[in-house]
Amino acid sequence: AAKSAPQLRTLLRTSADENVRERAWKELRKVGPCVAEGLCALVKRRNAMARALGFDDFYDYKVSKTEGFGKKRLFEMLDALKDGTSALNDRARASLSDDDRQPWNISRSTSGDETALDAYFPFGKALEAWGRSFARMGIRYRGSTMTLDLLER
Repeated sequence: AAKSAPQLRTLLRTSADENVRERAWKELRKVGPCVAEGLCALVKRRNAMARALGFDDFYDYKVSKTEGFGKKRLFEMLDALKDGTSALNDRARASLSDDDRQPWNISRSTSGDETALDAYFPFGKALEAWGRSFARMGIRYRGSTMTLDLLER
């Protein structure tokens, strides 16, 4: 039976069978060419709309409306995160075997054992951890609501 993109990404991360992971990766690669033309047209229209409203592009518009600051500030924050974690990431990548570096293996190779991680990062505390992380970045959501959608699409 056909699988959704989220189901295929889950297989990449969790399947113990490398052949299953490779097939899932190849299926995911088929999506791009099917949507490229329409997606590029949509991006151009969204960017034109955002520029007309005074933003750099649609991404700047969306970040500004959602987070309360523009993409320039977001990239400053992400650059600081990258600077603080790149050495650790480089060491982790260097520890992978050639097989682990295959595109269909990389998610599983770097995700760890989810059942073992649950003791340290239980889902029941996810919202609290999410709130603390954003608060430490100076992002405030006082009075907001959150919709959590766990359904496969």
